[in-house]
Amino acid sequence: MTMQLDCRHTLGAAAEKVSADIRALCQRRMDFLPPLLDRLALFAETWRMNISSDSLDAIERKLDQLLAIMNSLRAENETLRARVGALESEKAALDHTIDLTRERLEALRDRLPTP
Repeated sequence: MTMQLDCRHTLGAAAEKVSADIRALCQRRMDFLPPLLDRLALFAETWRMNISSDSLDAIERKLDQLLAIMNSLRAENETLRARVGALESEKAALDHTIDLTRERLEALRDRLPTP
């Protein structure tokens, strides 16, 4: 909860600083910048007002969900890697058995009398 409050405070302070900086630039009365700076100030104000406690809580919930999914996928990935390793070992053993069986059949075929 402390991290959440720190984030809100940091984001709010950053937005207020941007708004103040933009307003300060606008007060210098640069001919070509005021319209652009007004738009940026409006954007900064809107952004600051849109970050509410509810939206930060929603972001936090989404991040928690993403972390849970990521951990679940990581565990599933480890399980699948272990399963692939076991199947590869099993395949190698079956390939060896097939090779031995082929050699025995070829030896038996060579022992058969030719007609």
